[in-house]
Amino acid sequence: MSIASTATNRRSVVLAFAFMALLAGLQTFFSMSRREDPKLLIRNAIVEARWPGASAEKVEDLVTETLEDVIYGIEEVDELTSTSQTGYARINITLEDSVTEVDQVWDEVRAKVDKVRAQLPTGCGKPNVNSDFGDVTALCLALYQDTQGGPTPYSYRDLELYADEVERVLKEVPSVGQVTIYGVPREVITLAVDAAEWSQLGLTTDQLAQALDQRNLPSSGVQITTADSIFPLNTTGELLSVEEINDVVVAHRADGLPVRIRDLPITVSRGIQDPPNYLTRFISPEERAERALLVGLTMKSGQNIVEMGEQIEAAVEGMRGTLLPPDVKLTRINDIPRQVSGLVTGFVINLWEAILIVLLVALLMMGWRAAVVMATAVPLCMISSFAVVRLFGVELEQFSIA
Repeated sequence: MSIASTATNRRSVVLAFAFMALLAGLQTFFSMSRREDPKLLIRNAIVEARWPGASAEKVEDLVTETLEDVIYGIEEVDELTSTSQTGYARINITLEDSVTEVDQVWDEVRAKVDKVRAQLPTGCGKPNVNSDFGDVTALCLALYQDTQGGPTPYSYRDLELYADEVERVLKEVPSVGQVTIYGVPREVITLAVDAAEWSQLGLTTDQLAQALDQRNLPSSGVQITTADSIFPLNTTGELLSVEEINDVVVAHRADGLPVRIRDLPITVSRGIQDPPNYLTRFISPEERAERALLVGLTMKSGQNIVEMGEQIEAAVEGMRGTLLPPDVKLTRINDIPRQVSGLVTGFVINLWEAILIVLLVALLMMGWRAAVVMATAVPLCMISSFAVVRLFGVELEQFSIA
């Protein structure tokens, strides 16, 4: 018995299967993950560590080789290449081609690197594992002060504090993966003195730097281990404000009284690096802000980027007038959710246009019965295919739509 005759004799069964396939395709279409481009599986990461002032040989012997030894112990690692130079170590990691769950491997790399940190020499910074090459910024927001906000412009530090609040709120959005703040200039503490008065201080720059280094004692991460537990040892000598720097003792008078920085003609101020490495501005046809910060957001795997845009818009609306003052604006400048929504809408419009074209051509050439069958078969097959492709991990993006 042929398939055609079976379908003709058992029309109720065929219609039931067709109806279930249509429902499964529609349910998948409205619930499946949506993004602009397919997610790329990148099996590479970079481990970086900085040790200011150390020679390339010391960096190689004490930092690079120490990190390489622990990373080599991970089974999924296929190849390591490293570069050691003055004050800097860089290790490139490549995983085996058979690895698919790369995030689990990178978590293991981070855990091993953190564990070996205590073996690194004093003065070496915390190694950073960068595995986010495949993450694409799905939405970018500009944080800036309204040009009509008031006579006193906000500093970069003020904007950074508001950006930290924005980051805290957006991290709670279910579909948001990472929140990154761009455009924050490097902060510096400047000690300024008039050249004519410097020679009268009887104090050299090396002596001043030594006094600040001896007073500034950041937490070193030292631990006291006993038979029962481990206690962290934290120092309290870290300089955290301009006032504390002004109170640093740099010398003593003949009568034994201390001489602090505030007693000398030295002005201590907090500001940004001059000249800065980069500055961020916001310019549109309606507004121009000389100081701005960017907030970049990535989407978690398997989420719907259109729904992510709606969730972020609701979160931004909730911050306006509460966490953010009226003169601080948070504006979208890169709106991929809206672009993806337009792609999906265009796909649906093209689908209906195809159905109408097939229906009209078949109606003119073959009659109404054949036209109805063909016009029904096209959307049924296309919509039902969504339920099938989802089983293979295919997401709704511009390549799969094409």
